[in-house]
Amino acid sequence: MATRLRAAIHVDWLTTELVLTHVWQAVYSGNVTADGGSPTPYSPPGGPFATPPGPSVPPPPAFGSGGGRRSRGVLTAIGVVLAVVLSAAALIVALVRGGQSTAPSTPTAQSATPSTSSAGADTTADKALCEAIAPLIKQSTEQKNAFVALGHTGTPERDAGIPDFRSKTQDWVAQAQQVLDEHSIPPRYVTRTLQRYIDDMRLYVASIRPGPATDADTATWTDSLATLGGPFEVCNALGVSLW
Repeated sequence: MATRLRAAIHVDWLTTELVLTHVWQAVYSGNVTADGGSPTPYSPPGGPFATPPGPSVPPPPAFGSGGGRRSRGVLTAIGVVLAVVLSAAALIVALVRGGQSTAPSTPTAQSATPSTSSAGADTTADKALCEAIAPLIKQSTEQKNAFVALGHTGTPERDAGIPDFRSKTQDWVAQAQQVLDEHSIPPRYVTRTLQRYIDDMRLYVASIRPGPATDADTATWTDSLATLGGPFEVCNALGVSLW
């Protein structure tokens, strides 16, 4: 059997593609001679166009013939080339993947719950502030209730009570600010809301005038009621009453 092999191997070093093309051309014509000589053309019975009674492909060459040895040598060479190419392709893939940056490990989620020591420190500081400010909160509530009890805004009784309420509130702001400053570290919810309440009362008495209340006066008064909810929430939870 005479065989001609054309093999084209192309290795693309970026996509690692392996293309192997085999073209086999063979002419079968009876048995190959023992010395590897050229076979004679095969002519099937009944003429060139007659259908052969059996398989048209002749049996393979006899073992030990020269053609067989050449075929085995070619196949061995092809196997070696394929092994080398595949090994090189695998090495390239490994190098490319190794050069890629690996995804950073997911950081361990930290617990949002504060430590026992810090939570205990905040509780201690809050309770100390509540106990110190409680008498002043009760005083401010009493003064505000007394001022409202004079009558609606714009009435003579209410207007007459503005100077006294302003003087008392300004004194109260000075005392409350001093207490808060002594307990303001670390800054936290109760200190922020208490500071807003002190600021609202200072702003309110600085702007009120006889006559109907302005929109700014009403907004400041309403905000003071809302911000006082912060100290009430924290202090009541710690067993300190602000009423």
